[in-house]
Amino acid sequence: AAVLLNRIATDMAERETLHAPAARFEAERRDLDYLVSVGILQYDETLRQISFTHQTLFDFAQARAFVTQEGSLSRFVLARQTALFVRPKLWSSLAYLRATDASAYRSEFLALWNETGLRQHLRLLLIDFAGMQERPEPFEIQSLRKMLDDPRYLSKTLNAIAGRKAWFDEVKGEVLPRLMAADVKEGWHARWV
Repeated sequence: AAVLLNRIATDMAERETLHAPAARFEAERRDLDYLVSVGILQYDETLRQISFTHQTLFDFAQARAFVTQEGSLSRFVLARQTALFVRPKLWSSLAYLRATDASAYRSEFLALWNETGLRQHLRLLLIDFAGMQERPEPFEIQSLRKMLDDPRYLSKTLNAIAGRKAWFDEVKGEVLPRLMAADVKEGWHARWV
């Protein structure tokens, strides 16, 4: 049933839909009915369409599917940078990968981070995601430290790391004093960290 769940989540994500024809998975009808019986999937009233019973289950299943296919998250995101649901899919998948597969998380995060053509709204999401971590990884620290030298991302980065002790410890020595001595705007933002 887990393999089918991965296929269904991947299929729905690629088609950017929250429903799929049940007939597409007819060969695995027993597994499909099992997933319905345990409350993960549901049929529509005609029994022709299936969907996840809740968006968080879809997000979890999709994130889990990304774990099984190395590089698939970054490929998915880069191919759909303007898609409507790419941001929540990226967020939930990063959270799942970070919690379950540190190596895959690092690889996917850096593949996106180092992509020069990454759209700004996704770069800002990566900044927010890394900045919210209570125990940032060295590559997250390195990535966000670079943003503190970029005027386009300085405020966003400072806001992302504000109030987190681990981040404060990373920037208190050289970065914060430099920013606080800088112009009024940069100094103002630095005071909130």
